[in-house]
Amino acid sequence: MAVEIVLSGPNDEVFPWLESRLDSAPGVRRLRVGERSVLFCERRQQLFELNATADCIWRSLVAGRSPSMVVHDVLALGASPAEALSFVIASARSWLVAGLLAPAEVAARCRKTPDAEIHLRLSELACTLALHGPAHHPLQRELELVFTQFLAAHVDRSASISLVCEAANVFLFFAGRPLGLFRTDQVIPEVKAIITEAISRSLSDGWFLLHAALLRRGHRGLLISGAPGAGKTTLALALAARGLGYGSDDIVTVSPAGHLRGIPFSPAVKSGGWELAAAHAPQVLGLPIHRRGDGQQVRYVPIDCFAEGDVETLGWALILDRRPDAKPRIEPVEPLAMIAELISGAYCPSHVLRADTLDAFAAGFAGVDCRRLIYADVTQAVALIEGMIGE
Repeated sequence: MAVEIVLSGPNDEVFPWLESRLDSAPGVRRLRVGERSVLFCERRQQLFELNATADCIWRSLVAGRSPSMVVHDVLALGASPAEALSFVIASARSWLVAGLLAPAEVAARCRKTPDAEIHLRLSELACTLALHGPAHHPLQRELELVFTQFLAAHVDRSASISLVCEAANVFLFFAGRPLGLFRTDQVIPEVKAIITEAISRSLSDGWFLLHAALLRRGHRGLLISGAPGAGKTTLALALAARGLGYGSDDIVTVSPAGHLRGIPFSPAVKSGGWELAAAHAPQVLGLPIHRRGDGQQVRYVPIDCFAEGDVETLGWALILDRRPDAKPRIEPVEPLAMIAELISGAYCPSHVLRADTLDAFAAGFAGVDCRRLIYADVTQAVALIEGMIGE
């Protein structure tokens, strides 16, 4: 039976793997560089430096010794019993969180038939979320609500994300490889990040991604760009509430033919925008709070007015410029400046934007109304946009 140790301090947490074998993840290697030791994680493309104590702990763990056994190895370095226990637990937990280690029994559960599966289809990507945990775990319902627009009865040859639930913790695996240990409020943002990366990797040659929002009025698209914090999500949510078809608040794919398609994740409203968003989506204040990897707290707002398929005709393109106390106004922008703004944050799977794709994308801007929206108040901004596109 695992011995549970409660850490003292401001972040009290239970460590239930004291008697477990913790295996290193594939692609993680300890390196010696001169007199110093580091861990290299191939998946993260990162180096993690080890001091003498951490180096001892790592070598003992990957040799198959349980954390409780490794405590004795640290005692031999001159640490007190309390210090040795604290060092081992802190080190092991940090490596579990980073996905450098995984408990052997957790990895074994991941390989078994899951207790529940959620099948998703996102454009060309098929994805299965395999849940290993108590039946009817609350996380299953939350995942289904946040990703409801992508639910499918079944998908073949899908990317597989496994979630192994352990009390208030969840281990995530992608294609059988550990990604880390997460609190339940961190899981959905992390799953979204994994799916987003999988989408980017699944793009065929010539495709690329824009960091933008996409909506539709009739057969014409409205593309909204702007720096982080400019208000793309809040405006997309407000415009969807006013009847525009919702394509995306964050990610737009561009085909080699220059056609646009949003990836309609539920809008992720950051904590600073909850009150603003509530004016257009009152339910936001009652939704669960999730914590992203960057520390931002977000709430995911369900949307029911999706814009299906490609946007072949772009009608309007906006650059957001949010300024405190600004007088709301819309100014014309040269199409070339708009295209340069959009592709400055674009992602290509080959890291090379093809000239023929850019040619097709630029050709789609013939007749597009390109503007810069300067604003402070969301309601006034919505009124200006509706005036621009025609109610």
